[in-house]
Amino acid sequence: MSGDRAEIAQLQRQLAEERARSQQLEQRVAQQAPSPHPAVTAGWQQADNTVKRIELEMRRVAQAANEAQSEGKFPEQIEYQRQLAALSNQKQAAEQHREGLVGLSRQHPLEQFLAANKGQYSAEDEQWIRLHPRFATDEGYRNACMSAHHEALADGHRQRSPAYYARLDGKAAALDGGAIAGPLPLLSGDMLDTAKSWYAAVSGKSYGATDEEVSRAWHEAGNSPNAHRKREEWALRDEARYGTSLRRGW
Repeated sequence: MSGDRAEIAQLQRQLAEERARSQQLEQRVAQQAPSPHPAVTAGWQQADNTVKRIELEMRRVAQAANEAQSEGKFPEQIEYQRQLAALSNQKQAAEQHREGLVGLSRQHPLEQFLAANKGQYSAEDEQWIRLHPRFATDEGYRNACMSAHHEALADGHRQRSPAYYARLDGKAAALDGGAIAGPLPLLSGDMLDTAKSWYAAVSGKSYGATDEEVSRAWHEAGNSPNAHRKREEWALRDEARYGTSLRRGW
């Protein structure tokens, strides 16, 4: 049975090494940039607590196995070794989950938010959130958008219908001041010519406006709260006439 004693001693050494690695992981999480999303931090803490709980149980079982061996209770010792093997597998799975959360904490806060709330939002919702990244990082912005969500449903909008998203788009545009996150596509061809004529009329700049300036002004005008109200009206009209909306955007 000396081999069993050596195996248990080896497990105890491994537990000590795991405790040291756990401390290193805590330091790594604390040093991550950008800051981890609160849900990711909470998930990591829960996973770390699970690892520590399993380690504590492994130490208890290892001690019991040593005592059983000293007393010649070999059937009990075999059972304790079986328990140790099962606990070792559980600890490995918990450690992998914990490491995955450390990797997640390195990602953009938007990706952290979506991962932390997996299953809560549909694919269409996630697409909308990606177009409005403040929803993931600004609690006040998110609460305001959720208020618009509840108002749209109370007004009879079908969830995830064009009219529903137009209502959310309008709220987001009001909160963002009409600004659009990320780069905007440059207009070209007849659309650019139309936009230039429109821009000259509304800005008074007949000459000197760049294609980028005109394109941004055109896109942001289309992202105004008023523009989204028009889209909502069109969507509701189409649903009343045809049972579905024929429009999503201009």
